[in-house]
Amino acid sequence: MEMRRTIDSPLPTPLNESLPSQGTSTIRRALGSLLLLLGAWMMLSPQAVMGLEQLRWMADYAFPGEVLLGAAVIAAAYYLIAFRVDPDRLAHED
Repeated sequence: MEMRRTIDSPLPTPLNESLPSQGTSTIRRALGSLLLLLGAWMMLSPQAVMGLEQLRWMADYAFPGEVLLGAAVIAAAYYLIAFRVDPDRLAHED
């Protein structure tokens, strides 16, 4: 399958082999899902101080720099889960 481009880009066309495979294993997806939950927790817990009274206990587990680390954990989770976009769905017909 050849990818169609809708705009000109100075970047080379990515090869399908450079993307994670569609047959991602169940263990890899499960680990990615756990990392996604952990990263979401890391991004939300420092903000719990300003939120609802019932969620302020989350802030007790926060540490400096947790939000940046949480963003990195979520990026790793997305890689493990291997979200893919079908290039045909991105192509716009005029």
